[in-house]
Amino acid sequence: MNRHLRKALMYALWSALTSIGIGIISSLLMVTLAAGGDHSGALAVRGVLFVAVTAFAMSFVALVVLLAIIEIGRTSDNKPSPSDSIQENQP
Repeated sequence: MNRHLRKALMYALWSALTSIGIGIISSLLMVTLAAGGDHSGALAVRGVLFVAVTAFAMSFVALVVLLAIIEIGRTSDNKPSPSDSIQENQP
C-alpha cells in the first residue's frame, strides 16, 4: 500500500472516530440540558450534533473512496478474479 494512501486512510479513520465521540458527547449533553429545562441550550448543542454527523458522513465517504483506490491498486497476481474462473469453465 502506498505510504500516502495509508496516511490518508488513518486521517479519515481518526476523523470518523472523533466525529462519533463528539456526537455521543453532544447527544448526552443535549438530553441533560433538555431534562434540566434549558431548551435553548439543548437546541444549540443539537447544532453541534448535526455538524458532527455531517463530518462523520464526509469521513465515511472519504474512507470508501480511499479503500476503493487501494483495492484497485492491488496486484491480482495472488488471487484470480471471479471472471477468470468463469472463462476457464466454458468450453
